Amino acid sequence: MTSTPKDVGEKNKWRSQEPKSQWHHLPVEIVQRIFELAATSTSTALVLSLVSRTVLEWTLPVLYRTIVIRDHRDLANFKAAIGSRARKKCYHHTIRNLYLPKEMRLFIPQEFLSLEHLAFSPFSPGDYSSLPPFPSLTHLTVYEPRECIFLHLPSFQSITHLYIASRDKITHHVPGIVTHASIPNLTHFVCHIFTTVSPWIDEGLRKLLTWFHGFEKLRVVGLAPMTFDQTRGFEPDTSIQIGSLLRRIEHEGHPKMVLIHLDFDVTVWENWCHGQENVWELAERLLLEQSMLEPRLERLTVKHQSDT
Repeated sequence: MTSTPKDVGEKNKWRSQEPKSQWHHLPVEIVQRIFELAATSTSTALVLSLVSRTVLEWTLPVLYRTIVIRDHRDLANFKAAIGSRARKKCYHHTIRNLYLPKEMRLFIPQEFLSLEHLAFSPFSPGDYSSLPPFPSLTHLTVYEPRECIFLHLPSFQSITHLYIASRDKITHHVPGIVTHASIPNLTHFVCHIFTTVSPWIDEGLRKLLTWFHGFEKLRVVGLAPMTFDQTRGFEPDTSIQIGSLLRRIEHEGHPKMVLIHLDFDVTVWENWCHGQENVWELAERLLLEQSMLEPRLERLTVKHQSDT
């Protein structure tokens, strides 16, 4: 059955009465921001990148803000992408966060001037001796580090936030890995510590707490207590308290020190980069809560003493 001119006219009449899209009335900056927020989902970003060249240019910086390399195949694809003529400059100015697995040597092109957060496991100082300074690099996550001098290089002078995510005798290794002069701008530091009762461990804790005082700008010190069980392996120690720990090792501690409970893997790191509370924010929040609680405890102690 074919449509008559009358039927066509009726359809056009109803179409003219349908609400029109308001997109063309919005400022382009708002439209761009909407697309950027939608692109925080990787699957959505991939779909949006097919809409138009303009939308592609808007979504690429969000899509490639965080890069997680999980194996050598990922690394090969990554090198191919950043080496392409069409998108080379875009990638260099887009990537903010980069994660490399522990079996992979450090790979950071010199053009990555926008890199802010790096997560990697160091091999030896020779692998990083040619690294240029990265002016935007402020956050560094180092997991399973070996005793080396990689952090003494100019590439890491701008670091303000450092998390050493290791369970292997880290209490004793930290002062040998990081010197006060190598990261002069350090403000937030987090690492794991062993709390098992042992003269060797207690001595390492005393050295670590004394070492903290050499950083003039340090505002937050987060210590993640760990114990070792023959059956379960390494696990957070939720029973230890700051006061009892300091009394045991006979040390005054650090005024900005707080105990935190956490574990680390690539999924956790990736969540930090996508806006979830990261390890430094957690330590800072707990330190604030601790500072607000201490005066109340002091008042309660004074009141109890006066009552007795």
